[in-house]
Amino acid sequence: MCCQISNWTSIFVSSFIDGIEDSVYSLTLFFSFCLIAKFVYLPISQLLKKQSSELLSFGIIPIFYYIFDYVSTVYTHLLYVGNKITVEFTPFLLCICYFIFCTVYFKQYEEKQHIETNNKLMYMKQTQVEKEMTLMEENEKKIVLIRHDMRHFLNNILNDLENNQSEHAIDYIHTLFDSLDQTVRKQYCLNDTVNMIIASYENRIQEGNIDFHYQLSVPKKLTISDIDLTSILSNALENALKAVLLLEDYRFIQLTIEEKCGKLLISVENNYLNEPIFVDGIPISKEKNHGFGSQSIVYTVDKLNGNCQFSVNNHRFILRIVI
Repeated sequence: MCCQISNWTSIFVSSFIDGIEDSVYSLTLFFSFCLIAKFVYLPISQLLKKQSSELLSFGIIPIFYYIFDYVSTVYTHLLYVGNKITVEFTPFLLCICYFIFCTVYFKQYEEKQHIETNNKLMYMKQTQVEKEMTLMEENEKKIVLIRHDMRHFLNNILNDLENNQSEHAIDYIHTLFDSLDQTVRKQYCLNDTVNMIIASYENRIQEGNIDFHYQLSVPKKLTISDIDLTSILSNALENALKAVLLLEDYRFIQLTIEEKCGKLLISVENNYLNEPIFVDGIPISKEKNHGFGSQSIVYTVDKLNGNCQFSVNNHRFILRIVI
C-alpha cells in the first residue's frame, strides 16, 4: 500500500518530465517511509493489538487489495487490457468491505454501549451501598439514643395522661414517630434498580432545590434487564436535571413509571430555560459532547422493540416511553 504513494507520484511527474520516473519513485519511497514511520507507525502498531474481530474490519481492504493488485497487474495484465470483470471488481470489493465494516463497527458499538451502561450500573450500586452503610451507621446511633431516652419519653407521656394533658401527650407521640421515621431508608417502589437509580440523583435534586414529584407503580421484577433500564432511566433523569438546573427560579421534575398490560410505561416531564431543538423528532444539543443521552434512549428503546416520543407542551419538555 505504501508503494502506491511513490507509484502515483512518479506517474504524475513523468507526465510532465521524461526520464526521471525511477528517480522520483525511489525518492518518494524514501520520504514516504520517513512520514509513515513518524506518523502512521504508532497508531497502526496499537491497532494491531486489538482483537481479531476488530482487526477484520480494518484488514479486509488491504488484504483484498494486495491480492487484486498482484493478480491483475504483477502476474497478469488484466487491469491494463480493460477486462470488464477486473475493472468492476474494485468498486464491488469496496462496497462489500464497507458493508462488513459497518456490521463489525455496529457490533463493537453495541458492546461498548453495554460495557459503559454496565459500568454505570456498577458505580451506582457501589455508591448506593456506601450511602446505605453511612445511613445505617447514623440510624444505629439515632436508635441507640432513642432507646436510651425511651424511658424518659414514656414517663413524660404517662405524666401528661395522668394530668389530663392528652393533647400534649399526642404531640409528644407524633414527635417520637418523626424521630423513628428518620431512621427508615426511603423506598420509592418495589423494584430495587429503580430505587437505586432515583436514589443516586437524590443529592443533586436536593442541592438544586428541585420540586421532584414521582408516581411509581413498578413490580419487583421486570422483563427489561437492569442494564437497559439503567440506560433509559438514568439518561432521562440526567437530561431533565441538566435542563432544570439552567433555571434560576422554580424547577420541577415529574417522573411516572407504571406497568400495564405487560408494558412498562415511563414518563419524564420537566420545565426548561432554552427551547429544545428537534431533528427527526429527537432533541439535539449544539454543545460539544452533549446530546448523546437522548440518542442512547432511542437506541435502547428501539432495541427492545418499544416506542419513545419527545415533545414540548406548555413550556414542559415531555418524554414518553412504552416498552
